[in-house]
Amino acid sequence: MITVRSHSPNGWVSSSNRLFAYVDTSPTVTSETYPEDTGSGAAGGGVGVTGVFTFAPKVKNTASYTYALGFGAETTVAAAADGTAQVSWTPDTSGQHILSVYPTDRDRRTHETYYYYFNVS
Repeated sequence: MITVRSHSPNGWVSSSNRLFAYVDTSPTVTSETYPEDTGSGAAGGGVGVTGVFTFAPKVKNTASYTYALGFGAETTVAAAADGTAQVSWTPDTSGQHILSVYPTDRDRRTHETYYYYFNVS
């Protein structure tokens, strides 16, 4: 939140006004085999078809990503020097799936979780 107030040369001071800003710190997630379902119902891959998911940072100094498929057990992977990471996954069921992932920076601060919905053919 930012509070702003103006000051005129004649000494008049305005009442304060507040501005709320949102900064998205969640990572970007992409996959060629399993594209994100943004409401289109797009599906990809298939049962037994391995897909690669790429995580890319929106914050500087990303050290790792922690992810889970279907709200299962979390796994942490180190980020490369450019802040990205890749994970492979092979589905054993078709239908809609969810991948949740959040970054941790070098100061051990965790950032927002991104929920990536996708469909397996």
